[in-house]
Amino acid sequence: MPRTGGEALALGERHVLLALSKLHRIPSEHLDSGVEEKIRDFDRAFHSQIFGQDQVLPVLRDMVKVALMSLADGRCPRGRLFFIGSPGTGKTETATILARHIMGRDDAVLRFDMSGYQEASSVSTLLGSDKGLVDSEQGGQLTEPLRQDPHRVILFDEIEKAHPSVFNIFLQILQNGEIKDRRGCIVSFRHTICLFTSNVGCTASTDLHGWPRSRIVERLSEVFRPEFLDRIESFVAFKPLDASARRSIAESRLIKLRDTLDRVHRTGLVWSPDVLELPTIPPEGEAGGRHVLRWAQLEVAPAVADALQRRDSGGQRPACVCLVVGAGGGLEAHPTFGTPLATESGIEPAPASTSRAQREMQRTS
Repeated sequence: MPRTGGEALALGERHVLLALSKLHRIPSEHLDSGVEEKIRDFDRAFHSQIFGQDQVLPVLRDMVKVALMSLADGRCPRGRLFFIGSPGTGKTETATILARHIMGRDDAVLRFDMSGYQEASSVSTLLGSDKGLVDSEQGGQLTEPLRQDPHRVILFDEIEKAHPSVFNIFLQILQNGEIKDRRGCIVSFRHTICLFTSNVGCTASTDLHGWPRSRIVERLSEVFRPEFLDRIESFVAFKPLDASARRSIAESRLIKLRDTLDRVHRTGLVWSPDVLELPTIPPEGEAGGRHVLRWAQLEVAPAVADALQRRDSGGQRPACVCLVVGAGGGLEAHPTFGTPLATESGIEPAPASTSRAQREMQRTS
């Protein structure tokens, strides 16, 4: 035990946690909390942010448990998952949730849109240029961030668009847990979670959930090399979203907007139940929920902004904005004055307040 000025300095568990937190850039409270608590937090976060995909939760929960308890094979990445499903079904958001609950922070996600790696030169982009060439000291887009911080969730998005030579990198990472960059330095991936996504063979009506691994591999083998698929731990199928899931997404967007209005403008927001039905019918061929997000950003937000600019005869700002479906079937936003609950409009405040989405938002806030 070290001594300073004749007094003993007692080093306890907390000191070790703080040192590990600083060394690995993991929040100390994340290291200090128990595995069971983290699993519960993960479940709550998943249910509050990902809708219509409860079938993927058991696989993800098992991976989180294994990763948090350091039971993964130490010779390769801590997780090797393949997310398959149509765009907008929650794959990317799931990666962020995993990063938050395994690595302890949202910015631990390192995302690569593989449509930008369709050339043979993509290998140099990921691993860095050869010694002696221009920019050779900058490092690769994949390897350099891992050298600086090995605790990452790496998301390789739409990998079917990548150049075939890029898959040689994937094979080395998945098999050996490390790769040598163009400067000759060994970069470890043993602390990472590697996620691959694809929408190959997925349409608005395609649901691969419940398919055995062999059948999924058979379908994917038309596009991907068998040796790559063999190195994947689990194939996680994201279903096309139904009307209920889209309704939940719409509700979560309105709840978020309501909280923003309350915090920034001290103004309430209420809506009639039929407002949530407006974005439930997707454009033809779209299986995800991105059109719901567009609806919230391009229709709801401007309508609310217009209502906020209204003033009553005394120049007062609205106390509340009421969202309703107008006679023509479109969204309308009406300002109300003098009562934050907008009772004169006949709308009950926050009609969806007892829904799962809001309960989870309140529980995790």
